[in-house]
Amino acid sequence: MKGTVDASTHTTIGQQTNYHGPVHMNTGPKEPDADEWLARGKAALQSRLYPNAIEAFRQVAGLAPQQANAHYYLALSTLQGNRPRLVSLATIRNVESHLKNATQTDPACHHAFLLWAIVKEDYYVMNRIHETPPTVAQLLKSAGSIEKSYLSEIATHISASGNRIWQWVAAQKS
Repeated sequence: MKGTVDASTHTTIGQQTNYHGPVHMNTGPKEPDADEWLARGKAALQSRLYPNAIEAFRQVAGLAPQQANAHYYLALSTLQGNRPRLVSLATIRNVESHLKNATQTDPACHHAFLLWAIVKEDYYVMNRIHETPPTVAQLLKSAGSIEKSYLSEIATHISASGNRIWQWVAAQKS
């Protein structure tokens, strides 16, 4: 343990030292909190360092599981800039699990509903795979109003030309 003690905080009697008053201990660097991990994750995502972003957002989800954006960003990062229809079913299920967590945690996380609709449209509908609930229509109905910054993030980190929902998102960002 490291710390500083000055003469005013202790007395020595023989081999025993008695401390009184405040003793300030420096225990080294503090662990990042959820907000710091979220900022790190966003920075990694912006730099397209997807594995780093995934790790940071996992930390956020572990520290603050009630934070819907941790799950939303985990989903977006898990796609790693790939078009949803071209990734594996395991990846899609992982993404959907994160989006389900986001929307269950905060039903007002409209951008998570929108991302989920894009993923389902691109992977299931465009690949002609049976779509299970929630459907694209149900997700779009829940999407509501979405901040432009989220539209820009989605359009930046997913490319899905021919996907009607993604094309609408991409048109909104400019």
